[in-house]
Amino acid sequence: MRLALDIGGTFIKSACLTDTGEIVHSMKFPTDPSLPNEKFAEQVIKIGRETMTTQGGEFSYVGVGMAGFIDGIRGIVYESPNIPGIHNLELKKIVSAEIGIPTWIENDANAAAWGEYKFGNHESPDNMLVLTLGTGNGGGLVLNGKLFRGAHGLAGEIGQMVYEPWGHDCPGGAKGCFEHYTGKAGLINDYRILSGSNLSVEPKEINERANSGEKAAIQAWERYGERLGIMLASVGNLLDLDLVVLTGGLIGGWDNFYESLMHSIKEHLITPHKEVLRVKKSTLGGDAGILGAAFLDNSM
Repeated sequence: MRLALDIGGTFIKSACLTDTGEIVHSMKFPTDPSLPNEKFAEQVIKIGRETMTTQGGEFSYVGVGMAGFIDGIRGIVYESPNIPGIHNLELKKIVSAEIGIPTWIENDANAAAWGEYKFGNHESPDNMLVLTLGTGNGGGLVLNGKLFRGAHGLAGEIGQMVYEPWGHDCPGGAKGCFEHYTGKAGLINDYRILSGSNLSVEPKEINERANSGEKAAIQAWERYGERLGIMLASVGNLLDLDLVVLTGGLIGGWDNFYESLMHSIKEHLITPHKEVLRVKKSTLGGDAGILGAAFLDNSM
């Protein structure tokens, strides 16, 4: 049996899986964003033990996916936007020692990418990007059939690519990053400008307004798709990808941004890529991260 945890800003999902990827038991716990290093590690261990005890049986592996700058090879969480008290936490070492079985720690987008690769039923996915569209943009890369982590385990930070060199400061330490414009805040800001309103409107409502024919909402999603297309074309030109899989909360606006997204991608891709780079929605939904985390041991 395998234990996997998907640590988000609001909830921690845990699951027990068979060696074939069947989720046989799952639980959900609230995330405490105020915890410092040691206390956070204790929470992860407690949740892991509780989940295993509830399910019963023998466990051979623990996999953890969470947002942040994470070295998956060394098992170190350098920083996490959801839990600001974490700094250089050797989570893999601590969890493995306390629970007593092999442990893997990985960025949540990398875990989701590996889950999509192994279980997403995508045709010819050996070179693919999985991009999460939400508050920010998390990216995970599978290249030549292996999870690509880079020199320091930090590869795949697509949202940190520069869109506006003199733009807004980004939480990751850079300036003018894509995720400021292709994350939740960017969509909302565009809608406010186009509609002339300062009201707090969530993406779900912007999507509903676009579906009802409101011009400002339609234009906001079109701008979103254009910027997203620039991002994906840049990555496609660099890496010669087969496939891009999109997931996350903003996928709800798919029907309103897909056309402008594909137009923008083809406008910015080099000619050989224009007809071969495929863009799809996730087939796994909320389970991609759990499934990927559960099988990080064969991602090398």
